Amino acid sequence: MTGNTPKKRAKEVKDLLKRVYDDGRGTDQCNLVDMLTDLHHFATYYKLDFERAMTTARQHAWTEATEKMV
Repeated sequence: MTGNTPKKRAKEVKDLLKRVYDDGRGTDQCNLVDMLTDLHHFATYYKLDFERAMTTARQHAWTEATEKMV
């Protein structure tokens, strides 16, 4: 990600979801679910703790949303 604000990062992810997951029939919500499902498969296959990663990601997102980013 090259965006330096949550808004810019969200735009980058939206573009990524459209390129990788959108088959023209889904919504942003469907594309997000598809991506999270694939990330869950990835975590399971490589024996990573998906729930721990989600908790950490929520903490990072909250921090980034409440701090002014450089």
